[in-house]
Amino acid sequence: MKRSEFTEKENQLIRRIEHDHDFFKYKILSMQRKKIYEECNHIRFVECVYEYLIYNEDIKEEYLNAVSKCRGNIFEELYRVYLDYEYATVGTWEEVDNFMELLIKEQKKWYETLRVG
Repeated sequence: MKRSEFTEKENQLIRRIEHDHDFFKYKILSMQRKKIYEECNHIRFVECVYEYLIYNEDIKEEYLNAVSKCRGNIFEELYRVYLDYEYATVGTWEEVDNFMELLIKEQKKWYETLRVG
């Protein structure tokens, strides 16, 4: 996120990102070694997205809004979307930008099903 003064909404999102990331680390480190190894792709995904959210100063407002709309743990929700798109990658910030577009698309579909249903 930007390095200037944050709005209250941005501060709340940062705290939530940090909390959800800490919980993810706790959950992973509580696992047996073999299970941690099996979760390597999940760990890589979370760490790439976390770095993007915390250190990228040029995140679009719509991406931050989409992240703030995640229900429950941010990283679990994002990973669920990520698994639905097997061609998605998050190794670079540009790739995370593209993934954020997928997240927005998924959220729009979800809201449409609520409206129709």
